[in-house]
Amino acid sequence: MSRQPAVPKKFEHFLKRKDEYNIIFPSEKVLEVSPVHKLVPEVIHISADPEDGDVWRVGYGTDQKGGWTEIFSFSKRGLQRIAQAAGIVFDPRFTRRSDDGRNPRRVEFQASGSIQKPDGTWYSVTHSKEIDLNQVEAEERMRLERDALDGNIKVGEGDQERVLQHGTPECTKELERRLRHTMMMWSKNKVAFADTGAHNRVVRALLILKPFYTKEELSKPFVLPRVSLNVEYLLKNVQLKQHFIEGGLTTIFQMFGPPKRYEFRPDRFFVTLEEKRERQSQAGANGDGRPDTLDEQRDGGDR
Repeated sequence: MSRQPAVPKKFEHFLKRKDEYNIIFPSEKVLEVSPVHKLVPEVIHISADPEDGDVWRVGYGTDQKGGWTEIFSFSKRGLQRIAQAAGIVFDPRFTRRSDDGRNPRRVEFQASGSIQKPDGTWYSVTHSKEIDLNQVEAEERMRLERDALDGNIKVGEGDQERVLQHGTPECTKELERRLRHTMMMWSKNKVAFADTGAHNRVVRALLILKPFYTKEELSKPFVLPRVSLNVEYLLKNVQLKQHFIEGGLTTIFQMFGPPKRYEFRPDRFFVTLEEKRERQSQAGANGDGRPDTLDEQRDGGDR
């Protein structure tokens, strides 16, 4: 079994090879990094096949040579993979539905995300996405009308397939049926569409992603830096090491609680056989014949 090559630990290794990788980094060079942190390269392979779910085909555009080629955009799944690798964190306090919900045909969703910079500080971005079913319905109606004018509205299968002529009652009825079907889907998923749109806008803004990619560009691995703690540096300093360990223990105690301590106290009504014999010998030596245990008290001290 062939082994995958090890990923270099230095992000600068990839930054010098932009022809081989898609570098998701806003600067041409790595600025000074906080000694407490370090840049760890994250390598992601994005599939150019829309059936895999990472991208969807937008249409056609020009490539670097000026020729026409297929262009793709990241889907929700592809952006989620990139966001997770980059360490983007969404704030649940400001990631929510932002409209009052009074209009059943309109929804607005807001998302607020942050990413840690190489110097240890956090950079935050907030975006929103609005879904207006009235606008969606108007655009969908225009699209169907255009398809009817271009002769792309067909009914039937096989030999029975035929093109409906624009303006005929049958074509108008078919357009209304397709429009109702599309709007039913939009109405049922309008909150999810707004949620996805807001999250995608935040990820694109934080990482400064291109809107479209060609199949040739998608064939190259995507590389982005992720800020993580420099554990080696923390453990070299005694004070930082102690603080690091205490911080880790505090997190464990918050999750599972502090360690339980048990105190054992002997039962005053329980006497072992050795203690009983010792007390009897002491009582005989002192001339005290009083019963010591409950059994002796109950039995009148005959035992």
